Amino acid sequence: KKMPFLKDYQQARIAHFLSPDKNDQGGYYQTAQGLRAIERGGWIGVGPGNSLFKQGHLPAPHTDFILAVTGEEWGVAGMLVLLTLYGLLIFFCRQVGHTAGNTFEMLVATGMGLLLFVQVFGNMGVVLGIWPVTGMPLPFISYGGSGLVCLLIGMGVVLGISRHQE
Repeated sequence: KKMPFLKDYQQARIAHFLSPDKNDQGGYYQTAQGLRAIERGGWIGVGPGNSLFKQGHLPAPHTDFILAVTGEEWGVAGMLVLLTLYGLLIFFCRQVGHTAGNTFEMLVATGMGLLLFVQVFGNMGVVLGIWPVTGMPLPFISYGGSGLVCLLIGMGVVLGISRHQE
């Protein structure tokens, strides 16, 4: 059945995600390749710059599936360090919002933390096959100028809010 407001490739991704038969063709191809890249990396990875999957086996390795390349090169340990750093950044935004001087500053700082949380765990869910492929970047790491500029401006605002606190 056709879903309104979605393009054909988007509908195919959702249909393959909901399908019980997850073969390596079609809409599940990217996810299968991402999982293989993480599996190849193991616990400690194959080393920086030694990724095999970013050289043509994994579509969009510099944007949507940069976490898979990180998992291949740095292993599960490197992914956990990266996720810990994101957690600290999200916690910082939450703390700034919690101690903000007024409601507006609280909403801005908390909203920035929520934005980071949704992007990090959304991207991680896509790479691990929990969510369908959506095209959500990994903050501060994925290729793309406009998203990076917006995140940097947002973090600058949060830092500005934190400077005005006692």
